[in-house]
Amino acid sequence: AAQALIDDEKLIEYLQTHHYVPPTGADVFGVIDTILEGETFTPLMDEVLTKDVTENDIQYKLYYLVNNPGKNFAPTRADSILVNYRGFLLDSTKFDERLSFIWLSLTNVIRGWQYGFELYKDGDNITQPNEPLQFEDSGRGILFLPSGLGYGNFGTIGIAPNQPLVFLIELGLVERADHDNDGILSI
Repeated sequence: AAQALIDDEKLIEYLQTHHYVPPTGADVFGVIDTILEGETFTPLMDEVLTKDVTENDIQYKLYYLVNNPGKNFAPTRADSILVNYRGFLLDSTKFDERLSFIWLSLTNVIRGWQYGFELYKDGDNITQPNEPLQFEDSGRGILFLPSGLGYGNFGTIGIAPNQPLVFLIELGLVERADHDNDGILSI
């Protein structure tokens, strides 16, 4: 619980001192940049929304920015998603990136993704034969996660313990899960 408060302070400071630059050209994500003295960019704090999350009796605040909400279906925590993403620490160190769409089960990812991706919807598959996957009106945005919804006090390769995380995301498709094939969705 004490770390959740520390993480929230770090995230608020980050959101007050950084701004978002939308994507241009073929870029999907855009970039997050530091607001330097004298610059008049709108801080992320003025653009983000929050979701209150309770995990193991600990209150967390998940911050998120919606660039495009998506068009079709929002996943549940039991579903699989087809995504692109970039993951950063608050010091701008990139620790992971997937620029080719990858299927992930939301039952096997960090808790922040389970709560965060349900805030977006998937898009329409407009992929042409023999071309890379491409989607229109896909859910796009940024998740700002406290460490308790990430890798907690254990960390992982490239991420020290108690590190808040930033993910730039694109949600291409949602596959509803029926893990036991009984005709009833797992959620």
